[in-house]
Amino acid sequence: MRGWKIIVVIASVCACLTGCDSAMTYASNPSINNLPNEQRMRLARVEASGIQIIKEGARFTFEIPTDCFFVKSTRELKDHRDVDIDTLAYFVRDYLQVFSDATVSITGYTDTSWISPTRDRLSLQYAKTIATLFLEDGVDGRKIVARGKGAGHPIASNHYPMGTSFNRRVEIIIQ
Repeated sequence: MRGWKIIVVIASVCACLTGCDSAMTYASNPSINNLPNEQRMRLARVEASGIQIIKEGARFTFEIPTDCFFVKSTRELKDHRDVDIDTLAYFVRDYLQVFSDATVSITGYTDTSWISPTRDRLSLQYAKTIATLFLEDGVDGRKIVARGKGAGHPIASNHYPMGTSFNRRVEIIIQ
């Protein structure tokens, strides 16, 4: 009887270890290399448009520089930039079909110019503009949260022009 228990335990361990050796799929390991080809092509177009892509595990962060994408101090996109946002939206839409538990956080940021209420309002407008385009392109609205943080959470110094330009951004996080 004891011999059978040992055999069952050994067989169970072997079965578990065999499962550990299997190749991971897109759904369990969403690295850029194992994305479907169409999704990789979309990411390449997004990156070529000037949107920074940061990949950490199953989390994607997209940094959109508002100086390049929006008319200065407005929520209006520059000419033809809606095409770049559409490409990103299609990537997000298809990504959410595979990772149905994921959410999309769209947060607008500004520099320290103007007074705080104006910065907060403009940063929210940036986020809402992107969120609206995502909705128009088929991204599930229940997955999207849009907010404005004004000059909060700077990623560079606001004491220098280059730093302020880095801080004026829309950050999209999919996780």
